[in-house]
Amino acid sequence: MKYYFSVILCCATIITNAQHTKLADSLYQIKYSEEVELIYEQNIFESKIGVSTNELIFEKALYLKQEKKYEKAIETLLRINENDLTDSFKFNYYYQLSVMNFLTNNHAEVELNINKIKYFIADSSYRNKLVLLEILNLNKSKKWCEAKALLLENFKGKIDTNSIHILYKTALNYKPKREKTAQALQTFLPGTGQLYIGKTLHGVVNATFILTGLTWGVYNVYNGYYVTSVFTGFLFYYLFYNGGITYTLDNVEKQNNKKVNAINLKLNSRIIDLLN
Repeated sequence: MKYYFSVILCCATIITNAQHTKLADSLYQIKYSEEVELIYEQNIFESKIGVSTNELIFEKALYLKQEKKYEKAIETLLRINENDLTDSFKFNYYYQLSVMNFLTNNHAEVELNINKIKYFIADSSYRNKLVLLEILNLNKSKKWCEAKALLLENFKGKIDTNSIHILYKTALNYKPKREKTAQALQTFLPGTGQLYIGKTLHGVVNATFILTGLTWGVYNVYNGYYVTSVFTGFLFYYLFYNGGITYTLDNVEKQNNKKVNAINLKLNSRIIDLLN
């Protein structure tokens, strides 16, 4: 069956350039992604240089986006020749680049492409279509003050001002855990460093094993079993003490990112709900 699909699609490439868009639409219905991508490439290769080529490249990028192949979609879009694009096409081009970079968490590129729309497209009406994406991206970039100001500026009438202040309260009050503080706590009070960064279970387990090893080591020293105390109790204590510090330092940034992602997920979801 897969072979027959390939034959049928290859035969379809003999249609004229005016029919490329219809073909592109029909390709969305085919479930074999590799064949679809090949047909897009063949049509791009056979098309005339100019807008029609750009349109086919754009269609392929949208197909890849639908397939959630965001990195490939970005690479495809970047093949578009930006010279002599109409404002409408230029907006769609930069906007889709922004969306796909947002989906791949490349927030600096999202900001760059949004700014290109603002500076390279004279018609200011296009900028109004960017506001929500810009706010969501600012949130993801932890620029909560800027995002809040933009939300107040553009949606003050649609969303109650007090609701916006409440919405950003958690984000603006968030303080990331400091690596030096976590290290100091874990060094002088084993287990508390992990409690500080939010790893409660790990902290309790780490403190328990350290205390157990130390207690067993002291017990053996007290009873004269010096070798046993070193190779069981104190070695056990040493491994979990140092391991606890290493684990804490390795997870400070991870826990901070996890907390920020949770804040932004709730924040962005709430904003989208309020604006719909």
